[in-house]
Amino acid sequence: MDQWSNEHRTQALAGARILLVEDDRLILMDLEASFEDAGAATVDTCTDVTAALALLSRDASIDAAVLDIRLRDQSIAPVARRLGERSVPFVFYSGQNHWDPIHQEWPDNKVTQKPAPARTIVSALVEALEHRTELEHGRTVRG
Repeated sequence: MDQWSNEHRTQALAGARILLVEDDRLILMDLEASFEDAGAATVDTCTDVTAALALLSRDASIDAAVLDIRLRDQSIAPVARRLGERSVPFVFYSGQNHWDPIHQEWPDNKVTQKPAPARTIVSALVEALEHRTELEHGRTVRG
């Protein structure tokens, strides 16, 4: 049984607008439900790079994102670059090893290896959002 408290589960992402890009539909549905349980206001899901880029081109209201590094034969890099241009924090959730070239472009982004409990991914998102808030308010970022 998951020992994560109900209060923490419902408050962790309170009001956040999350983009989830994942090509495995079972993982996608599980994470979507977990983010909603953690209080996310919206969870936009995409199963490929084209759909994610289209969503980003029409929707400026994303607070953070979870990105699978490889979507079938596509790299998530174009989506990560677009998010970076918009200063939207993101974390990687992937079965890819740390030798993937994407790690060279974003060495400081959190990578959570598949499989992982949903609370681990929610915690990574919370950290990314807190980091962005600290930067926006000019606070020293924790190491």
